[in-house]
Amino acid sequence: MVHADWIFGNEAEALAWAQSHQLKETKPLAIALHLYRLPSQRILHRSVCITQGADPTILITPQYPEGLLIPVMAIPKEEIVDTNGAGDAFV
Repeated sequence: MVHADWIFGNEAEALAWAQSHQLKETKPLAIALHLYRLPSQRILHRSVCITQGADPTILITPQYPEGLLIPVMAIPKEEIVDTNGAGDAFV
């Protein structure tokens, strides 16, 4: 990840990464902060975005190094047709 400008994923992917790297803290914000603080060979520091479904999206950038929680507009379940590709569309 030393060459990554952006790290993007959902809370399940973040948790899987944390468990595979034996992180003690497994809350999404803590994982995002850990990913943000990993060594980087980039000139500009990376940014991290973790989506959490209907819960706020976590964004960590050089402007928000402690994290910014972005509210998500809830959509009634009966209006959701298919979530396939939602993360790709978000990115």
